Amino acid sequence: MLASMGRLEQLPYHIDLARNNGITNEELIEIFTHLAFYAGWPAAVSAITRVHDFRKSHSGIGKTGEQDDRDAI
Repeated sequence: MLASMGRLEQLPYHIDLARNNGITNEELIEIFTHLAFYAGWPAAVSAITRVHDFRKSHSGIGKTGEQDDRDAI
């Protein structure tokens, strides 16, 4: 919903919250693919870019304090 409305500034927070609750990379990919068909490819690509930039600017430290490999999205 946030991406389809162009409200990308809050998207990274919600993605991190989803990750902390167990969402997988495969599920995120499915969500953004689904978004592309309903909100348009530009909205989906903008959302993916925003999340990717956020992930690159923050460490990949998970809840356990160990490095994780959740960079697919």
